Amino acid sequence: MSDMFNIDQVVHLRELEKARLKRSNRGLRREVQLLTRELQRGHSLTDDLLPCWQEIYQVTFQINPDFSKICLPRSHPGFDWLVPVVPEIPTNMVWQALKEQMKCFSYYGDDLEKAMLGNERTCYGDPYAVCVRSRPGSDDEFSRCSVASLKERHIPLITLDERLRLELFYWFENDSEHLDTESCTFCGGSTALDGSIPGVSWVDKTLYIGENHHKSLSPYARARMVVS
Repeated sequence: MSDMFNIDQVVHLRELEKARLKRSNRGLRREVQLLTRELQRGHSLTDDLLPCWQEIYQVTFQINPDFSKICLPRSHPGFDWLVPVVPEIPTNMVWQALKEQMKCFSYYGDDLEKAMLGNERTCYGDPYAVCVRSRPGSDDEFSRCSVASLKERHIPLITLDERLRLELFYWFENDSEHLDTESCTFCGGSTALDGSIPGVSWVDKTLYIGENHHKSLSPYARARMVVS
């Protein structure tokens, strides 16, 4: 681990501690604790997020998934949110769980598995995990970048399934708060049957899944890169 990476982590830790003093919630407390431990022990934050996900899956679905076969992504600066995907909990089950906790709308209907033509990664088969940047909004780095242009650059992008699991994680860890309140995530790792790209945002107190053209450009709607 380089000295620059350590300095960045210390700065981030100080920012988190300031935020924690202003507003206490489980997500901030956990992130401060995990980052402190990482600085002390020198390993990835993602190692400590598996027990968190174990709790989320147990509480939400009454399922105790086996994470032992998951190969965790290599540590990458800034990509500190882990999203483990297991076949016991498919996309539609995640969507229904979210609908039970908050108001939801999907342009594609409720059978999201059937509505998607293809995904770069799927919940079927072996379990896997990806990491995304630890931020509520979609990636600023991809402002005014279309999904088509990012795919031409071979940048791996979040799928609809992974984005919905990330919503569940953020809601669970941050006292019912939401991602993408001021942005939209293009789920460029998924393509719908009609050729559109699903986008997820929090609009009018609703978790909203809309459709987008793969060449759409917007400073508001952006992709999220993943590391796997």
